[in-house]
Amino acid sequence: MSAPATSAQSPSAAGGVLLAEQCGPHVLLRRRDETPRETAVLSTIPAVPGNVLFLASSGAHRHPALFDAIKDRLATLRSSSEGASLEAAWLGVSDLGHAQGTCGPWLKGVADDCGLDVFAPDGPLTAGRGIGLYVNRTTGGTGWRRFGPGCSGAVVVSSRFPMPAWEYELPHSPVVAQGAVAECIPAGLAIRPEGSSPIGLGDPAFGVPLNPRIPKLVVGAVTPAAVVEIINRLSAEARADLLVVPAALPVTAPEWSRTLARMLGRPVTITTGLQVLGKDGGLRTVVPDASVTEPLTPLATVLRQSPGGDPPHVIDIAPAPAGWQPDGAHRYRLLSSLDVVAEVVPGGVHVLLDGERSAVATRFDPKWWTLAIGAHGREVTERELDAAQLLIDQFGPAHRRASRIRPLGTFDPGAIAKLESHAWSLRPQETAAPPPRFVHGVDARPEAESRPAPVNRPVVAAPVRAHVQAPRSAPPILASGPAREPVAVQRPETIAAPETGAQVVEEPVATVQTAAGPVATASPVTDLGGSSVVLAPPVADPGGSSVVTVPPVTDPPATPVATDLPSAAVPIVTVSGPALPRTSAEPVAAQPPREPLDEPVPPRSARRAVVIDFAERASTPAEQSRLAVSAGAHYTEALAAVNVGLSAWPMLRPEAKADYVAVCLLLGRGVAGAVALNETLANGAPEPFEGYLACLTSGLRRLPTHRKVVLRQEMLRGAPPHPVGTVLCEPGFLSASAQLDVTTPGADLDVLIWPVTARRTSELFMGRAFEEAVFTGGCRVKVLGLRFDESEQDGDARRPGQALLVRELLPGEDPGSAHALARDEMALNKLEQAWRTRRAVTARLVDDEDHVARLTTPMPEVTP
Repeated sequence: MSAPATSAQSPSAAGGVLLAEQCGPHVLLRRRDETPRETAVLSTIPAVPGNVLFLASSGAHRHPALFDAIKDRLATLRSSSEGASLEAAWLGVSDLGHAQGTCGPWLKGVADDCGLDVFAPDGPLTAGRGIGLYVNRTTGGTGWRRFGPGCSGAVVVSSRFPMPAWEYELPHSPVVAQGAVAECIPAGLAIRPEGSSPIGLGDPAFGVPLNPRIPKLVVGAVTPAAVVEIINRLSAEARADLLVVPAALPVTAPEWSRTLARMLGRPVTITTGLQVLGKDGGLRTVVPDASVTEPLTPLATVLRQSPGGDPPHVIDIAPAPAGWQPDGAHRYRLLSSLDVVAEVVPGGVHVLLDGERSAVATRFDPKWWTLAIGAHGREVTERELDAAQLLIDQFGPAHRRASRIRPLGTFDPGAIAKLESHAWSLRPQETAAPPPRFVHGVDARPEAESRPAPVNRPVVAAPVRAHVQAPRSAPPILASGPAREPVAVQRPETIAAPETGAQVVEEPVATVQTAAGPVATASPVTDLGGSSVVLAPPVADPGGSSVVTVPPVTDPPATPVATDLPSAAVPIVTVSGPALPRTSAEPVAAQPPREPLDEPVPPRSARRAVVIDFAERASTPAEQSRLAVSAGAHYTEALAAVNVGLSAWPMLRPEAKADYVAVCLLLGRGVAGAVALNETLANGAPEPFEGYLACLTSGLRRLPTHRKVVLRQEMLRGAPPHPVGTVLCEPGFLSASAQLDVTTPGADLDVLIWPVTARRTSELFMGRAFEEAVFTGGCRVKVLGLRFDESEQDGDARRPGQALLVRELLPGEDPGSAHALARDEMALNKLEQAWRTRRAVTARLVDDEDHVARLTTPMPEVTP
């Protein structure tokens, strides 16, 4: 909620006092005696640097002092300390900028007097949560007109405020193709059947949230062929990042998206339902099914369908349910048992143990969702059953009836019976049905579309007890509907043996499905929360004081927040570490090392300080393409995390996706992870993927620079610390923690580094055990001091008692020059402050093997 910062008053004999109230970066014009709904709308509109937005309430539209209040407030802003950076003012008053209206000369005069560009809407103005301020062209509006030096309002610059990057890439007039019509909405374009009513206020498609970087194509009940023709008429820039959002149930079917991708000849990114905004401000994806009272809210919210017909990849998922936390791009981790995870698949979720990878490829079904438990070749554990129960407890009756439970492997019937008590209707399975056969990971059941002949392979059927259960773990914001009696029992299915090759197998569903009884018809989105308002035309003429009757203010469904892939707003994460507590202990002067050990000192490291030439430029499109092709599935998995970061952080540039993917690969495991890559580079071996180093270097340089001390550690194992003056060099990419409270098992030396080239990664890859800062390739550091600390420590984890204070050298810097020595002195003061902070915090243990290796792999010394 936005708290008013200041307010100015404009008296009026006819209407009392008009307030100009500062709401964050924007200004709300309202009467003193009214409580406007527009305040909630303003709180969701992001700030635009150099721009100020004025929004008039319904009462202010009728106020004769409206124009004086705008001009007075602008004059006050121009005279303030922030006024020097002010470039434009947007006046949110419907029809104020009408091309044939009487307000044009006044707007031009305000622009000239204040030295600003002034923008005013020509047409009805709609303000809504998630859509900003929108001038609807389908109802006679033309857009925001610009008044300023050399311009008297003839230029229409945008239909939207804030103006998205794709504003000029979409057509402004309707497009007709094969029985479908595409017309403008705040989020992009909406496609409806030809002959149906135009999409406007109150239509769910109109309320889809706007994304400032990605245009959305909200598709109603039309054919894929019509959508293909409309997409092919768009610019190449618009087609590149287009997100398809189904607004009708048939569009959510997997067959529809496969046909669209095949006809386009390229992958299609599509949501699993309509994007809506809840009352809590969270973004949800709901299946647009008007035949149910409680629509499904899938766990997999965004899918990427390839043109070859393979099962889609999960790109984004819903927020973690209660008791779980996000763990990477596709899964959740159970808080009460960190070795149990829930991996989201297109058709549901798979609960299994950490370290195992789901081999379930259930197809997305808008009517059902699947809960798989366990893995083949072992018994389902009690921890997995408890985790499945916790998921079930998050959902209402309708979601439970839409569930299909799939226990894998072997299991205790008594434990399954306990789990069954949380489902609505469970029937024991008397006989097992013949197992279905699978082709390319997609089942060949009668309800599925026809596919090529299945491959013959042995299948082992195991009878199971069936149960209908609660759905996916979306936020518990869905209303629980009344219970329905089970009507019919369908033939149960059996579990097939796992695939032995690399092919992913879709497991059959072991369940009894119950047909729901008659239900009341309801809109797929019954309550979007919040408020949207249509702003009435102004009533005060700059040249007079007459009051004109205005149309009533309507209140259509609220629109989702302006975000795309993350299903909830992502909080800004600081990477400067914990708050810096002060300690009275002074740094101890450098003390001589402890008595030498009698046994021989082991060598510190066999790694070589080789010199590698890293590209000091942006990656080329050819390098980006080579990386995408050579990395294959690794690239696809990392792309999901990149899309989440792009939707949450405006500073990340969409055109650099391949560069950001390379950074995510570095932050992961395997041949492209930091541990393996640094070893590869130190040994002079080639990069793991073509174009990887060029994209990685370019991606790191695009990330924000980290300006504070970072932490690494070493395991000396009896060896003495590096002496003061030593220069160390990392041939690859050095990782460090931006948080000063972490420690690793067995570490006996802290290494505090004052960075120069370190880049933050938390904006790109969130939810990690520590906020990782990564130095650009081939960094050199100089040891400035050694400190000891034998004080008592709180907590179970123990930080080392000695610390090296280290400064990163500038590229080409001579570590013994006079300028270098001056920088040493400055950096040493900062490092000692960080060391005192490190001594005061309670240590937090990071024991993941890969994380430990990132933070403790020693850097080789540079031989003089």
